[in-house]
Amino acid sequence: MEGGGTIGGARTDGGMTIGSGGDTIDACPSADMAGGWAGGCGQERQNDVASGVEVRRHRHGAQAHAIWREVFQAPTFVCAPMVLQSERAFRMLVRRHGCGAAWSPMAKAMCWDTQRAQVLEDLSGCPEDRPLVCQLCAVGVDEVVAAALDVQAHCDAVCLNLGCPQRTAAAAGFGAFLMDRPALVREMVSALAAALHVPVFAKIRVLPKLADTLAFVRMLEAAGCSLVTVHGRTRDNTHHGGPCDWWAIRACVDAVCIPVVANGGVYTLAAAHECLRVTGAVAVMGAGGLLRNPRMFNPAPSAVAGASVESVAGANDCGPIALAREYLRVAEAYPPPIRCVRDHLLALLRTEIKTAGEAMYNMFVRQQRVRYRPQFCLLVSTLAAILGIETPLACCLNNIKHWQPGAVTSGLEGTAGLVCRCGVGCFGNAGGAQVQAPCSHQGDREEDALLSIFDD
Repeated sequence: MEGGGTIGGARTDGGMTIGSGGDTIDACPSADMAGGWAGGCGQERQNDVASGVEVRRHRHGAQAHAIWREVFQAPTFVCAPMVLQSERAFRMLVRRHGCGAAWSPMAKAMCWDTQRAQVLEDLSGCPEDRPLVCQLCAVGVDEVVAAALDVQAHCDAVCLNLGCPQRTAAAAGFGAFLMDRPALVREMVSALAAALHVPVFAKIRVLPKLADTLAFVRMLEAAGCSLVTVHGRTRDNTHHGGPCDWWAIRACVDAVCIPVVANGGVYTLAAAHECLRVTGAVAVMGAGGLLRNPRMFNPAPSAVAGASVESVAGANDCGPIALAREYLRVAEAYPPPIRCVRDHLLALLRTEIKTAGEAMYNMFVRQQRVRYRPQFCLLVSTLAAILGIETPLACCLNNIKHWQPGAVTSGLEGTAGLVCRCGVGCFGNAGGAQVQAPCSHQGDREEDALLSIFDD
């Protein structure tokens, strides 16, 4: 950064200062971007070579790439850390469909006493759920090292969250807001690298000035980070809106020797390939695109060896209903918190639920009595019937719009054991048995009719 710059109103001179605390890291003067970023730093780079710093940097980079190849098997596509949404069931689902590695939901090292048991349960006991990266956020060195030591036996790397832009992160000073304190970040990464037998990763967002972003990733590399994921938006884009700067990610790739993963702006397989082409990253990390379509990286399910993809419309159906059912089947094998189930179904079926009407929306989103996976299985079948995707089911839904009772059950997998509250066992079993006559339960509202399915 020639002549200095500013971040958060703080002046930089001969180095980079972020925030008001006075933390500085050595800045690497930016090259003329018209000619491209060559990773060179003029006289400073020559001095580095002379002192052996550059040799150590390249050696560390070679080791980091070896880890990516040998431990992680160099996947092209990976699943992002997502709070309450990259739990084991979802990770196992996206692994079926092209994700070669996955990050766990962010865990708070500063609340480790209360989160430890749940985090370890999500990480451990499933050899198929590897390679796996455990992501931690923290605001202090000791707390993040303690949590990392606890989880390292159950994952292949520990990732420091430096990218969360949400208000909770701003209030506590973690995530993207920890980037305002580069000296502390450097200390945290160095301490983790020294304490752990697994590699240390980091996930960041770009800073407003490219030169500051490049200086930051080089600082992470020098501190011992073995891979950095770069989200090509600033922390001001709290809801992942706006353009994603893939060229800034490209500059990061060229500025360091360690592997760089690109994140942001990818919602289709074509966009993922274009992101790889532009950025030169070792992999693309999917987040929102995977939530909407877990098969985003592999749109042809039959290409996945051993993948079980059943739906009423057949094995080639990649529609939202089929995706929701596939997730629910995986969730049966790897039970997640019910909040995860609810959030995933809403992400997968948002358009269909909205089309079906307010009563169905309330059942998926607001109705707290819907709290078990089999209930959601039945709701998905009901939704499919309402939308005319399947033959309507005969059950306690006489008051639902467009409902036509009297059919044979279909697609009611996972609903065994549910009992109608009105006492008429009206929806058969998971195998699709012939139903009894529709019950006579009459609710004042459509939602009441839906609720009549479920036993208190």
